[in-house]
Amino acid sequence: MNTPFNRSTNFGTLPYLALCTLFCISLIGVQTTWAQAINNAQKGEDGTLVQVKPYEFPAYKQAYGYTRVDGSQDAIQKYWSQGEYDSAVSNPDFEFQKLIYWSDGLQVVTYVYKPKSVQNKQFPAIIFNRGSGIHKDLAPVLVPYMHRLAKEGYVVFAPMYRQSDGAEGIDANGGADLNDLLHMAPLLKSLPYVDPENTFMTGESRGALMTLQAIREGFPMKAAAIWGAFSDIEKLFKASPQLLEYAIKYWEGFNGKDPSEDIKKRSVIYWPEKINTPLLIMHGERDRATPVQHALDIAQSLQAHNRLYSLIVFADDNHILHKNQLERDAQTIRWFKKYNTESEAKIDAWLRTEATERELNRYGYALVERGRITDAIAVFKLFVSRFPENWIPYDGLAETLALNGNTGEAIKNYKIALKLVQDEKQKERILSILADLK
Repeated sequence: MNTPFNRSTNFGTLPYLALCTLFCISLIGVQTTWAQAINNAQKGEDGTLVQVKPYEFPAYKQAYGYTRVDGSQDAIQKYWSQGEYDSAVSNPDFEFQKLIYWSDGLQVVTYVYKPKSVQNKQFPAIIFNRGSGIHKDLAPVLVPYMHRLAKEGYVVFAPMYRQSDGAEGIDANGGADLNDLLHMAPLLKSLPYVDPENTFMTGESRGALMTLQAIREGFPMKAAAIWGAFSDIEKLFKASPQLLEYAIKYWEGFNGKDPSEDIKKRSVIYWPEKINTPLLIMHGERDRATPVQHALDIAQSLQAHNRLYSLIVFADDNHILHKNQLERDAQTIRWFKKYNTESEAKIDAWLRTEATERELNRYGYALVERGRITDAIAVFKLFVSRFPENWIPYDGLAETLALNGNTGEAIKNYKIALKLVQDEKQKERILSILADLK
């Protein structure tokens, strides 16, 4: 089976991100924006739906893949068999649409693949963040992948970002175009067939960067999965000076004189403490575009900050896990099912009925270590309600409230803990903390 993300290897060892962006030079200036066909009289709020466009897929022999550097397009055969393609485009239970929505005053595009008959049902959503830079129409090459995820019970979105598929604006590869992804949140809330409390995110290469940035900015998602990610874009610039030159010339807002801040914005190694979403990291051991060390560096930095992650390195596989794409997607679905609302409900039921005092305490502090302070407060409040005669839950609740800036409530709970505790050393500790808080 061919992967939907396989690229040509005729460019030697030029890093993958450079390949993904350099090709779009030939596309700049193409005047095919949706604005020519859509009422553009008044700009709407970010995330507001402008138009739903049905899509007519070409026959397999006329379909195409990604646009290459020279502007030519790869045949669909490079990515999918006819059976895989036809199964996705002709399945009577699903439909593919292009949604146009507002983002920073621009009309941008996202694809959606969803059940044809929703019958007032809300489905969990997966947002897939594609790799590379500017593209024309990616629907034929993405739909089989979207179909694979949709069969697992998800509505699948694939935002194209500004300047792609005729959208307005300039794509800066993780610059202001990040807003096009962030503004998917209000868009999803407006769609009646989407469960906004059950959203997940995947990302490949540049799309992994977009996913990590979305986590950093607090995008409401339950969990995320990435592959082919880089930890520090400066390493890619050093490996390929052409990419830095391209960024300076074409990435809107990129500071060529002092790129340090723009590099930090695109490099998770500088802000691992912001990754508060369960993250599955996958990488190919033989990834020549973004060496596996990038994935190891991400994992190590998350480990140092007690963040929740899982790391899978596929031996003898490449940048987009060509040989293991089925396992890649199966692992993604397993990861998401661990953190959906149903799983959370089971954990909540266990905490409310069966968890011991020690287990409640450990779980609460585990959330603190992962930076999930609000969730930790909820657990310690539950701990207090189940064991109101124990000083430990009040102590834990007070500590998490203080971390959250709720000093008054923290003092109140520390005083309750002080009344209940018998150990003199613990009394001294609590008195010291109260003195500091006051």
